[in-house]
Amino acid sequence: MHLSGAGFATLANTGNDVNDLAAGFSGGDLIYTDADDVNVAVIGGTTGINIGANDVVLTSVAGTVTGLTSVNANSSSLTVDTGTALVLPQMTIDGAQTSAAGGSGITLTAGVSSTAPGAITFNGRRGT
Repeated sequence: MHLSGAGFATLANTGNDVNDLAAGFSGGDLIYTDADDVNVAVIGGTTGINIGANDVVLTSVAGTVTGLTSVNANSSSLTVDTGTALVLPQMTIDGAQTSAAGGSGITLTAGVSSTAPGAITFNGRRGT
C-alpha cells in the first residue's frame, strides 16, 4: 500500500492486510494496523515512511514488522507493537521510541538511538 499527499493517515482496523507499506506525505501522523506481517518498503518511488516530524505507529496483530530502517529519522516518535517476535535493526529516530513484541520478544541486532530527548522503551506485548 502506498500512501501519499497531505494530512494524516489512521488505518487502525485489525483486518487490514497488506504485504508492503510506504508513506510519503506531510502534515500529520501515520497510524497503521495490519492483521499479520507487514514490511516497510519502497513503493511507487516512495522509500519507506517519510512523513516529516510526525508520529509513526505500526501494529501487527499476529505477525511482525520488518523494514524499519526505512522509517525516516525525522519522525518525532516511533511505536512498534507486534504479535510475534520483533527484530530491531540499526536505526535512529529523532524522538521517543516504544517497541512491544509477543513470541520470543525483541532482538536488537545493532544500535538503536535517538537524536533528540525521548525515551527508548521496550515492553512485552500489550494486553498480555
